[in-house]
Amino acid sequence: MEKWWKIQEPSDPAPFAVVYQGDDFVTRRAVPGEGLVDWPEMSTWIYGPEIGAKRIDRAEALSLIKAGVGRLDSSVPRPRGPRAETIPIPRK
Repeated sequence: MEKWWKIQEPSDPAPFAVVYQGDDFVTRRAVPGEGLVDWPEMSTWIYGPEIGAKRIDRAEALSLIKAGVGRLDSSVPRPRGPRAETIPIPRK
């Protein structure tokens, strides 16, 4: 069963990331133009003490991704070490 979250700092007006977790339990960050990228650090937001993760449905997740939420620039450090395969973002 897939799960989706939007990640938003409490003081920010908009979310900065969309996170996906599927049947393999790998935590992936949606990166427009790349896919669902293995991003273990996002687990801290969805299961840990960080504030700002909210469960959403697939339709809202895809709408946020389409709007550019999760787009990265070179200032965002990428996870290091072995990673699971990047998978495509669902179309619907």
